[in-house]
Amino acid sequence: MTTFERVGFIGLGGMGRGLVKNLVAKGVAVTAYDLNPAAVAVAKSCAGHAASTVVRNAHQVHGAIGTTFEHELHWYTKPILAWRSEFGSVALWDRLLTQAAVGAGRDDAWALITGGKPLPGLLDALV
Repeated sequence: MTTFERVGFIGLGGMGRGLVKNLVAKGVAVTAYDLNPAAVAVAKSCAGHAASTVVRNAHQVHGAIGTTFEHELHWYTKPILAWRSEFGSVALWDRLLTQAAVGAGRDDAWALITGGKPLPGLLDALV
């Protein structure tokens, strides 16, 4: 089986979002692109939360021995935590999504979720 350290992913629709989440859960660094900036923000937020959960659970299962040099778990979890913070923290992406949802308001919330409404400027805070 081939292992990848980094993967580029284009398209975060119904299938792509789940694939990206699974790749990140397995410790793969993913660079994603989508025409809808909200899809990128959702993928980054979900992947960041998933990475935190996976690392926390792995260390709990091993009784925290994975943080020492007696066990190799830390060789896998440290990069996951580092990749989680690339291109903005999880909190930043959560904040961007919250602002977009509040900005969309009651009438455009569904279009925001389904990608039917473009969100110009959503990613401008990162530039």
